[in-house]
Amino acid sequence: MEEAVPQKPVDPKNPPEKKKLSKPAVIIIILLVLVNLQLGVYIFLKNKTTNQKMVPPTAPTATPATSPAPTVITTPTEAAIPADWQTYKNTAYGFEISYPKTYQALTDKDNLYGWPNAVVLLYNGGQSYDIPIEIWDSKQAYEAKYSSQIGSLIVKQIGSKYLTILNATVEPGNAAVIATFKLSSQ
Repeated sequence: MEEAVPQKPVDPKNPPEKKKLSKPAVIIIILLVLVNLQLGVYIFLKNKTTNQKMVPPTAPTATPATSPAPTVITTPTEAAIPADWQTYKNTAYGFEISYPKTYQALTDKDNLYGWPNAVVLLYNGGQSYDIPIEIWDSKQAYEAKYSSQIGSLIVKQIGSKYLTILNATVEPGNAAVIATFKLSSQ
C-alpha cells in the first residue's frame, strides 16, 4: 500500500508560480507557426491557379427573351483571321486552322513521335505542344486517352473518324487559334 504524500495547502495570497517557457522555446514555436502559415498560403494559391487553368472554355449561351416574341439564337460567325497569320490546311481530313507566326505547325515524323494519332501539333515554344489535333478510329479510343480532359476536348466527326482538338497548355492565345478551325466542307 502506498502512503499518501501530504500536500501543502495553497495560500490564496501567494499562488504557486507557473512554469514559463524559455526564450529559445518561444522563438522556435513562433518560427514553426510562421512556416506553417506560409506553407498554407503557398498551397492555397497554387491550388487556386491550378483550378483556374483547368476550367474548360464555355460556349456562349442564348438568353431567352422576356417578351412574347420568339427567341433568336445566333451562332458565332467565322473568326476574323489577322492578315499576318499562317494557315495549316489538311486535305486528307478536310480541315484548316490558322495561327500566328509565333506558333509552328509540326507535322514531321520526329515531332509526331509519341503522338500516334496526331495529324498536326501546334507549338508556341515551351515544354509542351499547345494544340494537338488528332484523328481517331473510334469514340472509345479518344475517350480512353482524354478521360480526365473530355470537357475541354473539341470533337468533330469526319466520316467514320473522329478529329479531336485539345487546348493542352491553356495559354491565352490558344483559344483564338482554335476559333479559326474549320472543316473545308463548311
